[in-house]
Amino acid sequence: MEAIFGALSAEGRGFVLGATLLGLEDDAAALLADPEGAPCRTALAALYKLPREGKAIRLGQLARELGAPYPPALEQVHGSWIRKTLAAEPSDLVGALVAGAPPAAREAANEVLTARQREGRVAEPVTLVPEVATELRRLIFGAIAPANPAAGPAIAPLLELDNDDLMFEVRRLGARSLGASLSTAPVDIRARAMAGVGPRLAEDLREAAATADKVRRYEGEQDVKAASDGPGGTVEERLELIGISHLDRKLRPESLEVRRALAARMHARVGRRLLPASPGQGEP
Repeated sequence: MEAIFGALSAEGRGFVLGATLLGLEDDAAALLADPEGAPCRTALAALYKLPREGKAIRLGQLARELGAPYPPALEQVHGSWIRKTLAAEPSDLVGALVAGAPPAAREAANEVLTARQREGRVAEPVTLVPEVATELRRLIFGAIAPANPAAGPAIAPLLELDNDDLMFEVRRLGARSLGASLSTAPVDIRARAMAGVGPRLAEDLREAAATADKVRRYEGEQDVKAASDGPGGTVEERLELIGISHLDRKLRPESLEVRRALAARMHARVGRRLLPASPGQGEP
């Protein structure tokens, strides 16, 4: 059920709420063009199957989300994406955009404004009428804070994790790819790799090295190679780059919305590797 309503955009949530309150049937979503229409039809059909109390709870949730001053998913967005978004806004507006926002957004705004002050770019903050502020926030942050869309069984559990746990799973994928790439390497090299990734991931690396077939070894080698064009860094950062290549392969059957939702919760340095390179499509 959460995945069904998580797949709705803000406009879709408003449509579903209004259609339900008006007593319209689920085919009312035929008024909407795809891709908006399909998730709305699914959500309306799910609502009509709920008992009265369950329907009231779900409608209340939709109403609260629509009335929220920020997109609900903004609290999950990594600060690097928020900083990039705020960097495109004038200094006098930045503070107003994050008043009352989740901590990551306020920290990002402070970093943007501090950098500008060092450059001598200072501006008096503006005060916005609440209604105007809400609309501006939804407009500016809505694009980088996509709601969790429906995903396949291999990916859906990742969308339920908090950001730190998500990145640990990415590093685990990296350790498994590294292990698979070393499946034919001498034992001492594998042992050094296990020591390098640390005790929490050593067993993943060892198991992958011991069980990889020819296909999985090739995929692991490709993941390691794909990470080699990224910036150098800590072991964790290298594992993240390897793991993102592994995750990218797992995401092939998934929609762009699923990729965007996952990428938004990672540092942009890593997350952008999940997104298409085409201009205008890549960033959440």
